[in-house]
Amino acid sequence: EIKMPGSGSLTKEMMDLVKAIGEARSKQEEDKIIEAEAQKLKEKFKEKSLTDKMKDLLIRSIYVEMLGHDGGFAHIHAINMTQKKNILSKRIGYLASTLFLDKDNELLILLVATLQRDLESESYLEVLSSLQAISRLANSQIMTATYDQVHKLLSHSSDFVRKKAVTVIHRFWQINPNGVVDIDRIMKTALCDKVPSVMAASLNYFIEVCRQKPETYKDLTSSFVVILKQIIEHKLPREYDYHRMPAPWIQMKLMEILALLGEEDEETSNQIYEVIQMTLKRAEDLAINIGHALVYQCIKTILAIYPNEALLENISKSIKAFFSSESNNLKYIGVTALNAMLKIDLKYAEDHQENVVECLE
Repeated sequence: EIKMPGSGSLTKEMMDLVKAIGEARSKQEEDKIIEAEAQKLKEKFKEKSLTDKMKDLLIRSIYVEMLGHDGGFAHIHAINMTQKKNILSKRIGYLASTLFLDKDNELLILLVATLQRDLESESYLEVLSSLQAISRLANSQIMTATYDQVHKLLSHSSDFVRKKAVTVIHRFWQINPNGVVDIDRIMKTALCDKVPSVMAASLNYFIEVCRQKPETYKDLTSSFVVILKQIIEHKLPREYDYHRMPAPWIQMKLMEILALLGEEDEETSNQIYEVIQMTLKRAEDLAINIGHALVYQCIKTILAIYPNEALLENISKSIKAFFSSESNNLKYIGVTALNAMLKIDLKYAEDHQENVVECLE
């Protein structure tokens, strides 16, 4: 085995494969390398006593499928690997299974018993491996077989497990909305979880339902506002920071929800104005890519909710800053934001006329 920084251990065969693929000068040459590797792997899988080699063979098989070739010969071995007691072997088996199989694959029936057993494990790593696989492979059959177990995990002592359980319940709801009768209660409970990552896992559900029926969730506006305010005031642990910006992706999801709730609703929008103003100001203070992304999300939110003259003036200045950037990407954001703004009020066209002309030149 060859040791590489940050990669654990790779066998010589794996290193040779990666090197050969990297040095291929054409697609045809790459195809020949992969076809030869696939043939070699087929023969290897026929050998006995592959326990020590199985991890490497599965990873090489993943490469075969990643590059567009058939790795069906390895599928059953991936499923068998999920039954191993060694957690690393089990996780590789689940990883390979989720990459090899889709929700309609007939081999999924062979995974159900293993998924059920791992959901009951005392090891949270085994539970997480099972939940991760379910979130990727869930179909109506897997949902029926594992729903009760996943539901119990919503109150697990590990926040990692609770977070993943919320994600899986959301996936089950997408498969069969009528099959998750208490989905709103589950997600509202997750929204109030003391661990931010569990709270954040519920936001994808709220984005989806607020897009469908925003009027049903307007009573949660104050909750989303409070959470966003806590984030921008650095109330979350530092591990959620990205380049000194507190939990930027959670901020974006919250603003997307607020935009849906405040659309054409002055009363709801009045609850949102202050926190969006604060978010915009703090995002502008950090002149790096993630700051620019948050500024753009603020602009989209302000344009989506009930119009507020002061906020529109502020984002007009933000758009001007995008235009004055040396980056063409930021100028493009400026053009896109201005186009959306002009649908609200044409008077801002004059303020940016010269900037648009410069972009055309």
